[in-house]
Amino acid sequence: MPQIRAAMQGGKSTLVRARLIRLRQAAVNPALLLRPLEEEGLFAVETSAAFSVGELEVAELVSQFRPERDLLRLQQVTDLVQDVIARQQKVVIWSYFIGNLHLLKEALTDYAQFVEVVTGATPVQSESDDINESELATREAIINRFHRPGETAVLIANPQAVGESISLHKAARAAIYFDRDFNAGRFIQSKDRVHRYNPNPIGDVDYFFLVAPGTVDAIIDQRLVQKEQRLADLVESEEVPLFGLLEDGNEAGADVQAILEDYERRKAI
Repeated sequence: MPQIRAAMQGGKSTLVRARLIRLRQAAVNPALLLRPLEEEGLFAVETSAAFSVGELEVAELVSQFRPERDLLRLQQVTDLVQDVIARQQKVVIWSYFIGNLHLLKEALTDYAQFVEVVTGATPVQSESDDINESELATREAIINRFHRPGETAVLIANPQAVGESISLHKAARAAIYFDRDFNAGRFIQSKDRVHRYNPNPIGDVDYFFLVAPGTVDAIIDQRLVQKEQRLADLVESEEVPLFGLLEDGNEAGADVQAILEDYERRKAI
């Protein structure tokens, strides 16, 4: 019996996580709702359940949505990229969804000399390989080309793909967050990619966060501010616990609670 209850609890947890991801997708790019979560490389979800009439109606509306035409966030980031490129030449754009990464590349390809995407599927260079910028077949070749001086460049990546082994701070001093999730660890690490101690800095670091008011996007922004402040307080304290404590099950529960409280508040208005 305990094993059965554990299985049911695990299934419920996966469903809640899937719903949270769908809320994020609806806030940043409704077209993503038509993509299976498996295509985003997030996790496998059972999708055998039948859709309700209401869900089918929403799916019909979403099918008529065209991001390149209807997504205001995409136009905003396009305008922002043009401004940043004119001032700093290079910019990094972060998004957690594969669908958004390729959408951004297509939309921005004419605004810089070099525009490329790095995902978890981008091959990593082996020890026997040489970095060949003309082929841009590996993550290292893309990063090397991005660092080329005197050339405008846009690097589009997801935080879960660009780990600590990749440094961007010597080339980019601007980062645009097309969307974010609740994970404070990945968020802070992504900021660190373009902001590290440098005895010869090339300029201030600019961060731009796109946030949709009245959606889960705004709640994520609030929660990340709170978590980052908590980390700063911990670092300044005498004892510094493991950073993983910030991302335990209690934190995930608090994220969900924040969404529910916001929903109840808006219902009462």
